[in-house]
Amino acid sequence: MTRITRTLLIALGAGLLAGGTPADAATYRWVDDNGVVTYSDRPPQPREAPPAPAAASAADATAPGAVAADRATIDELLDVSGLKRQLAPITTRIRSEFHAQHGQLAARDLARAEQITARHVRTETVYGLIAEGVGKRSDAAKLAAALAWYRSPVGRRITELEVAFSRSSGTEREIERYVGRLQQSPPARERLALVQRLDAAGRATETSLDVSMAIIRSLASAVDPYLPAERRLSRSQLESRIRQVRAQVFEQVRRLSFVMMLFIYRDVSDADLARYVAFAESEPGQWYVSAVSGAFVDAVGGIARGAATDLVRAVPPERWQQGGGFKKPALPKETAL
Repeated sequence: MTRITRTLLIALGAGLLAGGTPADAATYRWVDDNGVVTYSDRPPQPREAPPAPAAASAADATAPGAVAADRATIDELLDVSGLKRQLAPITTRIRSEFHAQHGQLAARDLARAEQITARHVRTETVYGLIAEGVGKRSDAAKLAAALAWYRSPVGRRITELEVAFSRSSGTEREIERYVGRLQQSPPARERLALVQRLDAAGRATETSLDVSMAIIRSLASAVDPYLPAERRLSRSQLESRIRQVRAQVFEQVRRLSFVMMLFIYRDVSDADLARYVAFAESEPGQWYVSAVSGAFVDAVGGIARGAATDLVRAVPPERWQQGGGFKKPALPKETAL
């Protein structure tokens, strides 16, 4: 997987759950007046739909071809870096994280909630939003350099290791044994330093938490109008609570990220890992991390908003056993290690 894909898999616990099959329903896409892109299984309602586009001018005639060429390059980058091949388990884990945050529901309500997330959180929808977001952040020279890295022998080998990990199942015991071996024989100081640099350059912990916070923010905002006045939060109060939760779990997520990187790259030599670190710290590497992480968090936030809005309409928050309250994010299962 990519530098940032490894981050996302740590954040979402991919590899522990099998990838889901995309739903067959039609998908509609529109952009509202605030520039927010929405994907849904229903067409936009009159209040949601954007203004009708103006007639295209002759100067715009070549725009579609230019966009297609740029998208093709982005698709190639997301493919060779491993993201495209790992998106099914990532999507599955987003659904799981969403359900973990809304709390326990009665069987009938949970079935309805799962139908809603199956419609909103689709592999092709998530990928489309990520590719679109990366396109908006595109830098031709840095994109070309990132492509060159992922095409290199070291880049390909590391990517294949990451893809294999993301598609594996039943790895909990293997990771537990690995952690036990670490306790008996800790890695060399140089190895630890490389992994620390990789974590910092890839912003693994930060992105992990941003994904969970995006889901929490979406659910809390959707539930807020249904709460008694004394329990409602202003936007500033909600953001303050999110910052508090983020700070409380930061170190735990950081330690998890660190252990998982040691495990994933355990068979990579120090020399090759150093080359990976050098790429992650370079300008092209930093562009890639920033573009993909930003696009991913934005995608999760937009999808979660749509799912949360439909959920509160289908299952009133008073039927949520958690009461629709704000709570800590559910951490990935690997924290049990």
